[in-house]
Amino acid sequence: AALSAEARALYQREPNAKIRLLQGLRPHICPFGDVMEQVPVGASVLDVGCGAGLFLLLLGRQGRLREGLGFDVSAPAVAAAQRAAQGSGLADTLKFEVRSIEEGIPVGPWNVVTSVDVLHHVPAAHQQAFVAALCERVPPGGRLVLKDMVARPRWR
Repeated sequence: AALSAEARALYQREPNAKIRLLQGLRPHICPFGDVMEQVPVGASVLDVGCGAGLFLLLLGRQGRLREGLGFDVSAPAVAAAQRAAQGSGLADTLKFEVRSIEEGIPVGPWNVVTSVDVLHHVPAAHQQAFVAALCERVPPGGRLVLKDMVARPRWR
């Protein structure tokens, strides 16, 4: 409930009603608290398939990040992430960009690479290559945090 309230606050001024509603509901179907615990405090995080940026924004609001970059193929979602970062005072810490996976995964100073609820969007024939590409961006001693949807129960 607390993360849902925080999500609603982050997107309260979002003009896209669908994005605003979805971000407020996502903490009810995604265990963000458990996933966030996998990110060490002070991390530099690359979030692959960031959508509207909720995961990075929650990490930023809890002071867990040194810096973060999120990218997604959806321009409207990335625009919402940028607005939420600006509105929450995290625009200096978090950057968001429109990018397809075909353009490659950015190289950077990331010690954590995350992908939350993305793998099920990748065609089965490409999932192994996708995960391998994520692993290539994790430096020695770094961490890959991969969380995806489950088939059952259907609402999860």
